[in-house]
Amino acid sequence: MSDRIIIPTWEFPKDWEGSGYSSFEIPSEGPIPPTLREVRGGYKRILDRTITEVCNCMGTYGMGGPGFFGLKLEKLPKKYPEEWLVLKLWGADNWLHYNNKILDCHPNQHKDFKTVIKPDSYYTEIQKIYDKTFIGKKITSAIIRNKSSRFSLGRNKLEIKEDPVSRPPCAGSGELRDLKDCNVLDCWIISKTGRLVVGY
Repeated sequence: MSDRIIIPTWEFPKDWEGSGYSSFEIPSEGPIPPTLREVRGGYKRILDRTITEVCNCMGTYGMGGPGFFGLKLEKLPKKYPEEWLVLKLWGADNWLHYNNKILDCHPNQHKDFKTVIKPDSYYTEIQKIYDKTFIGKKITSAIIRNKSSRFSLGRNKLEIKEDPVSRPPCAGSGELRDLKDCNVLDCWIISKTGRLVVGY
């Protein structure tokens, strides 16, 4: 498994009262959120649940973040609590297609890829676009294979496509965003709080 892609991740304990992500006193360890392979109910856990919040900058390593992508799922009474479905890939919105458009990419790559986020959008504009795109939609079906996943949000599709050429390469190195020997089931996690700490 490549540490460049899948990063050991834990989340702030619920009773932790630090000063936030800017603090250097973040806990060195905590509960590890389960993957869709490990969690009770498996991938079926996310079905028939409405998205109530979205974030494209989840996770921290103390001085910045990996840019995980998360969808907050509504509580299902007597079944599942309110929780986050998180893609724990570096720059996750560069991996995801929504209705055959990449969510976002490096500014220099917009000429080569159709994106949900418009070029030169400010953070507040980006959040509004994501909110409009995802909030209120329900995950109605999921197909997960070794190297791809597709979630249906009504008539809309959120996908990790199998072919790495379909998504922007890493802007600095030019490397393809390739899962290599990683399985998509291990890339999606369920987080109780969404307050994720990462390490190498």
